[in-house]
Amino acid sequence: CQLPSLLRAFFSLRQCWLLTFSLTLKEPSIVEVKTMDELKKAIDNKKVARGLFCNVPECEDYIKDKSGGASTRGILMNQKAAGKCIHCGKPAKVVVHFAKSY
Repeated sequence: CQLPSLLRAFFSLRQCWLLTFSLTLKEPSIVEVKTMDELKKAIDNKKVARGLFCNVPECEDYIKDKSGGASTRGILMNQKAAGKCIHCGKPAKVVVHFAKSY
């Protein structure tokens, strides 16, 4: 009986399809930001903002307060932080996603 191998193949294809589908939904909702104004605009439009961040808690508190509640949602470990923090202008340590929960 080839049922086990057919099921493995089916679930493998299904997993690949789900990943592809989720990536096509995710990418259009992410906006690159370089300033606080761009961050505010992205959050107001219910987008996820990708930007440079110094990774200092006080800076994150300020960003959350001034953006209407956006906070860091994940550090992008595969991206090098080259530039300045979108708020304080200090050298960025990480690239993050900022978002607001609704």
